[in-house]
Amino acid sequence: MTVENHTAIAGFHWRYGYNMPEFLEKLIEPYFHLVPGRSLAFFRYLQPYIMVLKTKMHGLGRHSLSEIAQFSFKDLDALSLLLGEKPFFNGEDPSTIDCTLFGHLVQFVYMPLDIPQKQYIQENCPNLELYVDRMKNHLWPDWDEMCKGSCMEGKTV
Repeated sequence: MTVENHTAIAGFHWRYGYNMPEFLEKLIEPYFHLVPGRSLAFFRYLQPYIMVLKTKMHGLGRHSLSEIAQFSFKDLDALSLLLGEKPFFNGEDPSTIDCTLFGHLVQFVYMPLDIPQKQYIQENCPNLELYVDRMKNHLWPDWDEMCKGSCMEGKTV
């Protein structure tokens, strides 16, 4: 699937390869107390190098960041066209493809990072942003409660 082999890799390349400090600041540091120290050190210092190497071996990382963003924008345009005005990709009810696409698109739409794909969706593919909201509300009515840090209290990693 294009999204798993192309669009998501573009997001990972940007997020983990070139913007790890912002990712850690906004998403990981509030949960430091839940993550074993060595795991975090690996993630903080080695993951950027590993991700850049992985995407270069994949082929996508051999392009400039601007080109990679443009590739992902074409993917998002295609998804937007396929979705059109339908509530879900296969019609009125969510299906497996919706769950898969939600898992990828939600990382662009809701992650509190200033990523090019998020801005592109907001400006050029508003139906994808509405789709992500619709999936969230349909399948996870307790989303806001589950996203609070307190939902992890008493749980072990």
